[in-house]
Amino acid sequence: MGACQQNEQDGAGVQPELVSVIPVKGTAGTTVIISGLNFSENMKENSVTFGGAEAVVRASTSNRLTVTAPSNEDGEYPVTVTVNGRKAEGFTFTYATPAEPEMSISGISPAEGFVGDEVAIMGENFSPVASDMTVMFGEKQARVLQSSASLLRVTAPENQKGSVGVVVTYGSKTATALFTYLNLAITDVSPASGVEGTEVTIKGEGFGETVDANTVLVNGSEVRIKSASASELVVVMPKLPAGTYGFTVRARGHEVVGGPV
Repeated sequence: MGACQQNEQDGAGVQPELVSVIPVKGTAGTTVIISGLNFSENMKENSVTFGGAEAVVRASTSNRLTVTAPSNEDGEYPVTVTVNGRKAEGFTFTYATPAEPEMSISGISPAEGFVGDEVAIMGENFSPVASDMTVMFGEKQARVLQSSASLLRVTAPENQKGSVGVVVTYGSKTATALFTYLNLAITDVSPASGVEGTEVTIKGEGFGETVDANTVLVNGSEVRIKSASASELVVVMPKLPAGTYGFTVRARGHEVVGGPV
């Protein structure tokens, strides 16, 4: 009698039952907890399959099995527990390959500049290998100088003045942003004549937006800049011999000559 009771406690000759499978979705290698009744405390006496593929039993008690999900294609598969030749079914496990994280651009700096400028593109899920990344400014491909998961450094390729779409590609993933090409130019100088101390307005485009971001030269000498914006500089004329002079404006690493005054 005692031997018979012991066999029943070990699950021998008793129909196993399934109560739950947690989690119900995952991939090969996922740890799965199967709860139920009448399992064997001897791991070797429990067999677990997911759609016929044998799972590795890592631990067992009479009411819980800890297993590792075997390899299967994506899809839903029945979970079968066999204890001493007796089977229990009724639950499934779904294999689902995790989607690759989306690639995104959070910012571009500077957002405007000139051909040849180094541009930083910030974002997520870039490749750390520069050769994996393709960056297009409009229809022109940029040279990728540096790449990490969250930062690309590229050289702005040749393009006409104006805004272009920046398209970053990594495998099948793409992300987009905008970059505006500038043209450093002097379009007007007013007044066209004056004396020492005269305030002269230089109009144009592509200037630095702060006083310190620009340098203005007249006759080879630097003049004081009173105010600055991307399209207008106000300078104070120094003492110079009578004559006609041009202005040299340096901004954003570029130089343009215009005037005269």
